[in-house]
Amino acid sequence: MDKQDGQSTIKVKINGEEPKSQQEVAVHDWEIVDQEVAAAADEKQDDESFDWVLPEIDEIEVKEFKPNYYAPVTEKKKFQFQFKRPSKGYGLTVVISAIIAIFVGVFFGFSILKFIVSEEDHLSSRATGAASGTSSVASNAAASLPSLKFGVVQAGVFNSKDTAQTVLDQLDQKNLPSALVPLDGQDYIFIGITSNTTDASALAAKYKKKNVDVYVKELTLSSSQLQNLTKDEQTFTTLTTSLFQSLSSEVSNGILTGQISSTNMKSIEANVKKLNALVQIKQTKLVNLKKDQLSCYQSLLNFQKNKQTSDLVKAEQSMLSYIQTYSSK
Repeated sequence: MDKQDGQSTIKVKINGEEPKSQQEVAVHDWEIVDQEVAAAADEKQDDESFDWVLPEIDEIEVKEFKPNYYAPVTEKKKFQFQFKRPSKGYGLTVVISAIIAIFVGVFFGFSILKFIVSEEDHLSSRATGAASGTSSVASNAAASLPSLKFGVVQAGVFNSKDTAQTVLDQLDQKNLPSALVPLDGQDYIFIGITSNTTDASALAAKYKKKNVDVYVKELTLSSSQLQNLTKDEQTFTTLTTSLFQSLSSEVSNGILTGQISSTNMKSIEANVKKLNALVQIKQTKLVNLKKDQLSCYQSLLNFQKNKQTSDLVKAEQSMLSYIQTYSSK
């Protein structure tokens, strides 16, 4: 701005350069000019001040970070075998332990074996019972006791039972066996039973020395028919006669010689075991026959052990009772 002729002038520069066409504007009132300049400056300042409006940005929720803690992994220790030198008593301990183990093993072994054997016996007995039950069910069979032939020592035949009973009492006083056997309407007294007449004759000679009137004879008992037999009873009818022959022979041999054969007793024992296995014997006649034979066998065993003559008398008495039952109807 230059002052000419005592008056103030204003020069306007655009972009720092004065325009080529210069016009001089005369300013008469400087206050007004100052106000206009100030107003222009304020307007320019207002234009330059600009309110920036920024867009709102949604806040992204960030999850809280939580660190994970892991237990430290420990490395497994490798097994290291450390050989320890056995102490002095180690060998003795091993031996004692082995002995105890053997005894315990043997004990349990025997216990198990005993249990198995008892169980087998139990099952066997049940099977036998079942078989016996089957035999008792089949009770419509018929069989017969076969005819029986033997030698006999007879002490008389009587028509009166009272007279016969008197003779029986006399024989009993002499410690002789005897039995009253009814045959063909008469009562016979037998004092000896043998398997053949030869032994019967020898036995009669022995009794005559005791002042007993005796007679020797061979006797045959006829067969008898039986009904409604079990299987055991049918078996008994075939077994009993052969056992009778063995028992009567051994009894007479014992009376004549004072000894019995161990070999013959073993054979008799085998048949007695078969007899004992026949448990389903119900008919009275067969029950009594079985009882007499078992009693005779037991008396022979007693004589074999004790050598008492009284046992032979009991054995002969069982044989006489057997014949008495066998001949009954």
